[in-house]
Amino acid sequence: MIINPIPAGAAKAIADMQTPEAVRDALRIWHFATSCRFPLRKVPQRSYKDSGSGFGTPRTNIGPNILHPACDLEAPVGTEVLAVDDGMIIAGPYEFYLNTACIDVQHKFFIARYGEMKHGFRPKSRHVKRGDVLGHVGKVGKGNMLHFELFAGTIGGPLSQKGNPPWNRRKDLMDPTPFLDLWAQTIQ
Repeated sequence: MIINPIPAGAAKAIADMQTPEAVRDALRIWHFATSCRFPLRKVPQRSYKDSGSGFGTPRTNIGPNILHPACDLEAPVGTEVLAVDDGMIIAGPYEFYLNTACIDVQHKFFIARYGEMKHGFRPKSRHVKRGDVLGHVGKVGKGNMLHFELFAGTIGGPLSQKGNPPWNRRKDLMDPTPFLDLWAQTIQ
């Protein structure tokens, strides 16, 4: 097991915080930055930050004023999808979008939705470790990708919530872009 010590400056900043919520948020950010990995073995050639693949891009095919709640990581069909951190599968595999599969994983400080995967794969256990194979990239229309969403895990209820614009998701939805940028640095 790799243990990432908290740098002295960060430890002092955490000690100076006035509320348990501030400490929790600082530890969550530290965990995101040091303990997680990218959900694919390679960073996609096409950026997940812009075009129709990025978080917050308009989804006119879904409805007016609906925004994309994920980053789409393009990869060849069949590419392994990996757990970004240790956790427990809380839902799935289940039917997702355009005949693809999805798995939701409760990680230590967040929930990740791994969507638009091929049907037919089942992880060996509901308990997953960082880097475990969760499934394989599927095909949606003319594209193949992993649809990757993040939630803070601070509220309950279903992750998808139709009629809750602009995302049609729970209110604790987070932009995965900065975390994917950090985790991309873990790929050798």
